[in-house]
Amino acid sequence: MTLREKIIKRLNKTCGYDIPLDTKWTCRQRKYRSAGGFSWCLLDIAGTGSCEPASEVLKWKRWVISKDGEIFEWCPQYVHCDGDTIEEIQKR
Repeated sequence: MTLREKIIKRLNKTCGYDIPLDTKWTCRQRKYRSAGGFSWCLLDIAGTGSCEPASEVLKWKRWVISKDGEIFEWCPQYVHCDGDTIEEIQKR
């Protein structure tokens, strides 16, 4: 399974999305990330992505998706804004 497919499966399972596995994404060169651009983003869902590499994002225990579509690592001190999505923790 590709990184893209793993990201999509996790968004679908724990964040309530319904994204097809064949959704395209774009990856950007590192030099653009330092200017605030995403490292990667899924194209069909309003540019949801992250400034961090997809492999790093998948290591995070819990995600917060901002209303602008950026995926962040959740932490207890995080104060979310209206419109943010906090990943639901799945029972194993």
